[in-house]
Amino acid sequence: MDFFIGTTPQDEPLQPVDALFEANKKRTQRLRKKRRTRRITMISVLAVICVAVIVYITGLYGASLALLGDLFDSASIALSPGNGYPVDLSLTGYVTSEPLVGGFVAVGDRDAVIYSATGKLLRTIGHTYARPCVTTGSTRVCIYNRGSVDLTVESRTRTLYTLKADDKILLAEMSNNGTLAVATKSRLTVYDPLLTEIWYWKTSEVVMSMAFATDNKRLAAACLYTENGALGTKLHLFDTSSTEPAATVTTIDGIPVAMKYITRNQLLVVYDNFASIYDASTGAPLYTYSYGGKTLQSVSTESGKNTVLLFSDDTHTSLTSLVVLDNQLAEIGKANVGKRTVSVSSDSLHAYVMTSDSVLTYALDGTLSGSVKYDEKPRTVLNAQQPLLILQSSVQTIG
Repeated sequence: MDFFIGTTPQDEPLQPVDALFEANKKRTQRLRKKRRTRRITMISVLAVICVAVIVYITGLYGASLALLGDLFDSASIALSPGNGYPVDLSLTGYVTSEPLVGGFVAVGDRDAVIYSATGKLLRTIGHTYARPCVTTGSTRVCIYNRGSVDLTVESRTRTLYTLKADDKILLAEMSNNGTLAVATKSRLTVYDPLLTEIWYWKTSEVVMSMAFATDNKRLAAACLYTENGALGTKLHLFDTSSTEPAATVTTIDGIPVAMKYITRNQLLVVYDNFASIYDASTGAPLYTYSYGGKTLQSVSTESGKNTVLLFSDDTHTSLTSLVVLDNQLAEIGKANVGKRTVSVSSDSLHAYVMTSDSVLTYALDGTLSGSVKYDEKPRTVLNAQQPLLILQSSVQTIG
C-alpha cells in the first residue's frame, strides 16, 4: 500500500467543493452578523421606546431627557479613556476649579478646560467673561459672569444652554441633578435641568451664598443684612414647592463663608467667626462651634459630614492651626501647623493644607501623614475620583 503526503491527482476534483464550503461559511457568517445587528438594533429601539413610555407616564420629560444625554456622554467617554495623571494645565490666568464626575473643570480668564477621571482633555471652552465664576452639579458646569447677565450651561461634550438674565447676576448654584438657582439684584430664580424656570422669589436683598439639599428642592440662601452699621446675615430656608421661605434666621455677628446641607434636614453654615448647624425646616440652631477669637483663613466641607477649618492670621505662624469637626460640630481632630498657609482642602480621609510651595497632608484626627514640596505653586486639592492636586501649570494625583 502506498502512502502519499500532499495533493494527489485524485484530490483535485474536490477543490470546487472546498470553495463552495468556504463561500457558504462566509455567507452564514454574514447572515449571523446581520441577525445580531438586527437584534441589537431591535433591543436599542425597544430600550428607547421603554424610556419614552416611562417619560410619558411619569411626566419627567426634562429630568429624563437630561439623564439620557448624560448617560450617552458617560458611555462615549468611557470608551475612549485618557492616559491618567499628571496632565498639563494650559489656562490663560487661573481663576478656579471644581471636581466633575471623577475629573475636574478649571476656569481661567479667557477659557475653561474639562478633564475626565482618566486624565483625558474632553473640552476647551472659550469665554469673554470679565469675572468668570463656576458652579457644578452632576455632569454639568455652569459658567457665569458675575456682575453681568450672561450664563452658559455646559456638559462634558457640548454647550447645552445659554441664558441672559433680566438683571445682573450675583451668584449661581447648581444642585446634584443639574437644577440651577440664579440670584440677581431683583430676584432668585430656580431652573430645571432643561433651563426652564420652575420657581422664583422676588427680593432686593444681596445673596452672598446658596446651597441645595440632596433632594434638589430645598434651597438655602444667605443674604447680606445690616443693623446699626453692623454687617450680618439673613438666612432664608426655602422649599421650592412654596413661594415663601419656610424659615428665616437673622444673624448680626457673622458673614457666611460656606454652606452645605449635611442631611436633607440639617444645614451647615460656616460663618467668619463661628459655625452652626440648623434645622432646615424651622431654622432652629442645633449645634454651634465658636472660634474663640481665632481668625478663619479657609474652610473645606468636602470630607463627608465633617468640616475642616484652617485658622491663621497670615503673620504669626505659631497661630496657624487645623481643626476638624464632626456632624455635631465637635472637635475630632486638631493640629498646630506652624507654617504660613494659603488654604485647606479635604476628602473623606484627609485634609490638605496648602502653603506657597508645599502641601501638608493630615489625617482627619489631626495626625500629619505627609509633606511634599513642589517647584510650582499648589492651588488646591480636588475631591475627585482620586485626590487631584491643581498646580500652576499641571495637575497630578496626590497621596
